Amino acid sequence: MFQCPECKTENKKPSRTWKILDEPNRSGLFNERGVGIFQCVRCGTTFPSVVGNRQLAIVDANEYSKLTKRITDILEENEKLKEEVDVVSLQAKIDALEREVSALINEKKELQIKLSRYR
Repeated sequence: MFQCPECKTENKKPSRTWKILDEPNRSGLFNERGVGIFQCVRCGTTFPSVVGNRQLAIVDANEYSKLTKRITDILEENEKLKEEVDVVSLQAKIDALEREVSALINEKKELQIKLSRYR
């Protein structure tokens, strides 16, 4: 909400917007500001206000391509690692189940031996 400087009424939407760039600072970063012109819904006063702000940097196109490629490679590696973690987790579950099955098989054999004694 943007407040009218005359009557202090809150105004929601600008009638017109555009973007401007500040001069770069010492580290080479720019501020991009969105500016809006508002017309007060109550008194009709026209006033400007900043409606958005973000910081930008100019990066060499080759460096940008390298960074983009590196990010893609890291994301692919991350997916592979997630799959490997799933495989490790599943292998641990398989091992536990195999031990349980082995124990059950041994218990079955013992019960069969005991049962054969009673016959």
